Amino acid sequence: MPKTASDTQRVSAQACAVEDCASPAMARGYCSKHYQRWRIVEADPCAIGGCGSPAVARGFCHKHYQRRRTHGDPLKVAPQGRAPSPPCVVEGCEGEHEAYGYCSVHYKRWKRHGDPHKVAQPQTADGPLCVVEGCDGRHEARGYCHKHYQRWRAHGDPHIKTKPGSPAPLCGEDYGRQIRAARLAAGLTQWTVAGRAGLSVLTVSQVERGTRTHPRLSTLKGFAGALGIPLSELLARPNSSALEND
Repeated sequence: MPKTASDTQRVSAQACAVEDCASPAMARGYCSKHYQRWRIVEADPCAIGGCGSPAVARGFCHKHYQRRRTHGDPLKVAPQGRAPSPPCVVEGCEGEHEAYGYCSVHYKRWKRHGDPHKVAQPQTADGPLCVVEGCDGRHEARGYCHKHYQRWRAHGDPHIKTKPGSPAPLCGEDYGRQIRAARLAAGLTQWTVAGRAGLSVLTVSQVERGTRTHPRLSTLKGFAGALGIPLSELLARPNSSALEND
């Protein structure tokens, strides 16, 4: 069947305008290859004086067009490299800022300890040492060696020593007697004390009965606050009359 005039026109409109090129037309009647050649040779030059690159959009070459899109000015050049960082906020530190105002060193300290000035515990081949100054004991718990940790558990202070002939540290039963006596004197229930101290009722009951033999210092502070008495009074050894009356 012979081609009509409209068919011939449709075929010629879809083909590249370059003779003997069978590729489909992409822009300005040329295929992709010949259109790129046309852009380089025949397209209008970039509107920026001294730039010999062909214009691709709004009269600008690709480089100047991207500058115009980014900065609003085709002549503005972005600064090369990273802008200088402010110094660390720690006084006397000239380290380069890394995060949250701190340099790398102080940021890691802040992230690990919550304090940019706190230095990590001294390390040995066997592990970290006790944080008590002058102590070479190996770390056991809460930053202390075994000796200082036991002092901290017993007295709330790793530096307090039990002198020969002095009363032994309070045991769980002694704490429980004093807490129960103070609670009853204040007319409070275990539920009320637990709510004020941020503890469970089971914990309050165990401490009062002496079954929790070594309550934490934070637990005792909670009891003192709930009962409205100083922590020193709670840690003091009860006299015999108080125990007998209980």
